[in-house]
Amino acid sequence: MVVEYRVRLSTIVKADSNVAKQSQLCRRIRFKLRRSSSQTIKPIVVIDTVPGEEEQKVAGGFLDYFHIPFIHVLEPEFKFKNNIRKEQLAAFFKSYKQALAWYRERRARNPMYRLARRRLRKEKEAEKE
Repeated sequence: MVVEYRVRLSTIVKADSNVAKQSQLCRRIRFKLRRSSSQTIKPIVVIDTVPGEEEQKVAGGFLDYFHIPFIHVLEPEFKFKNNIRKEQLAAFFKSYKQALAWYRERRARNPMYRLARRRLRKEKEAEKE
């Protein structure tokens, strides 16, 4: 089962500059995972504001908030609100793609992630049967 977690870009930007907000966001994500007993989370980022370029670069690394050991994080989905276009967030998406490439490389080298992927694959096969 996949757990979806919706988070606003404005919340991510606030969490990047405020440690209390950051710990609150991480706590909410962990609580959501504990309630569902799932090992897979799919972030849904609701883009509701256009922050400054420096804030966009920092916010692009938002996958750190979802990085919990032995939890598989699916690629996030982006939903745009308030007539915001992807072109307005060029720095955010550039930073996000760099962070995603780093996580993929790290996951490929780490044997614990490989074990977790095998376990997930076996669970999916068992559900299909």
